[in-house]
Amino acid sequence: MPTGAGDVTGWLQPPEGNGSVDDDPDDDVVPQLRTADAIQRVDNDLYSAYLVSTSGSGGLEPATLDSLPEVGTFTALRNLLYAFEWWFFGAFAAFVWWRWVRDEQAVRSATDASVD
Repeated sequence: MPTGAGDVTGWLQPPEGNGSVDDDPDDDVVPQLRTADAIQRVDNDLYSAYLVSTSGSGGLEPATLDSLPEVGTFTALRNLLYAFEWWFFGAFAAFVWWRWVRDEQAVRSATDASVD
């Protein structure tokens, strides 16, 4: 276990998890790095975040734009379909609102007709 003081400079990021289930919680292999999983395995205080270092560390090469993987064939199509998804959602929300207003007016008309 490391001891002593140290300085780290970087961007503080929120924790992430992908919802993976640990098939064997008794072993020391975890499917994702989550504070909730790690806190059960250590006796120290843990904080739910991680840090992206602003300077390189020994043994690691900094990531550059050139080191990114090539964009997949269907990335543009997936983004276009995602944009259409929001238009369909908006149209559906407008339809639900219109249907609710129509049903409310029908109830009021029936109530007014029964009172007369």
